[in-house]
Amino acid sequence: MKTHLQVISLVFLALALAGCRSKEKSQTTRQPSPAAKAQNVPPAPPVLPQTPVNYESDPIYQQAQGLSHSDIQKAMESLEGTIAKAPDSTSNAPYYLLLGRLKKEFESCQLDPASSPLLEPAKQCANFVDYAKSYPNEYFYNEVGGDYLYGGFQFQELEKRFPASPLAVEAAYEMTLLSQGGECEGFLDCYVENGFGRVREFLIRYPETSHTAEAIKRADDAFRKTLWGDVWKTEWTEIKDPNKASDYYDPQNLKKLVQEYEELAEKLPVKSRASCWETVAHYRGKFGEKDRARTLYERILKENPEYENTDEIRKQLSALR
Repeated sequence: MKTHLQVISLVFLALALAGCRSKEKSQTTRQPSPAAKAQNVPPAPPVLPQTPVNYESDPIYQQAQGLSHSDIQKAMESLEGTIAKAPDSTSNAPYYLLLGRLKKEFESCQLDPASSPLLEPAKQCANFVDYAKSYPNEYFYNEVGGDYLYGGFQFQELEKRFPASPLAVEAAYEMTLLSQGGECEGFLDCYVENGFGRVREFLIRYPETSHTAEAIKRADDAFRKTLWGDVWKTEWTEIKDPNKASDYYDPQNLKKLVQEYEELAEKLPVKSRASCWETVAHYRGKFGEKDRARTLYERILKENPEYENTDEIRKQLSALR
């Protein structure tokens, strides 16, 4: 029989072991990074975006996909009916993805039905406006264009319900491809921000996926297609001094976007940073920040020696010296 002292000793031992386990558990809990908190962007959950997901062979998915061109509304109704039976079932994740894509495709009925991939588009698109109005959580009215645009509801639901699924990455990238609506009305930084903003958020959350290269290309294009080269001239205005504001240009806004891109580049895999740095360095040079531009060009040569544009980088470095 255990003595009173032995019982007390055993109780203290059990409490100590429980405390150790609690401490170990707290130390291994995944915490959001300070950078993510500062940007107010939620950290992405642990996912395996490169893991193949064999959803296209699923019979329900195949049926809806096959039906989508001949009767897109019936295809969407089929997916909605399946999802409604078990909205939180992981097996339904592919249906959310396909349904979102079909909702987006249906939006194209307003632009040019004749070029739509749908069979008999004139017939299938006839009631699109009524359909969009009946789904106010999914479509919004774009006053500038006078049309209804899909807002990505199913993609958002997929990410929210299945954050650890590889398909959450696909849904997040689909969000960057949606129509934005509105109008920049000639304000140059607005065009840059519209092209850069969505892919920036995606890359912060998912810096290394099969979409990384394309997302970076789109980010570069957002800057380079609007203001690039030795002369900043567009159909709206000519920017003779990149540091001087004009009617359609605010240098502070552009500098903010450039700074955000430079900070984003540091979060990307090293192999993916070169073109980002080249874009940022160009603007640093145009703003007269030659030391910062030089540092970025040197980092490209040092950390990405296989970058395809190294000859141009050396040329730019020589000019800065």
